Amino acid sequence: MIWRNPLAWFGLLTLAVPLAVHLLARRNPERRRFPTLRFVPATPPLSARWSRLSDLPLLALRLLILAVPTAALAGPLLESRTPAPLTHRVVLVDTSASMGAARDEALARAAELAADPAAPALVVPTARPGAALAGAA
Repeated sequence: MIWRNPLAWFGLLTLAVPLAVHLLARRNPERRRFPTLRFVPATPPLSARWSRLSDLPLLALRLLILAVPTAALAGPLLESRTPAPLTHRVVLVDTSASMGAARDEALARAAELAADPAAPALVVPTARPGAALAGAA
């Protein structure tokens, strides 16, 4: 896999924002009246806020809302291990009298295209390109 814009992964730093909001959100405990406290020893209240995360699905959704667009902006490009399909190119060169002096230039350019090893081409010089077009296809 190739990433067309790998610097976009720095956008994952934005995941710290919902994580901080989720962890630092104040959840005040509910105060309830208890009938008698004379048998319970007095202890200072303990903060249990950091002991465990709550609302994990909500946190995961918040993080996903930022992570998925960040990955999309990075531009994933999947490479295939199978070879590319073989394509054929046919270059029809009009050699009729109407081409005049451009005929030699067109033949030279067609020869350059045929010599390209990445995508070789078959050059078909013809005085009747309309008739040769059906044969090329």
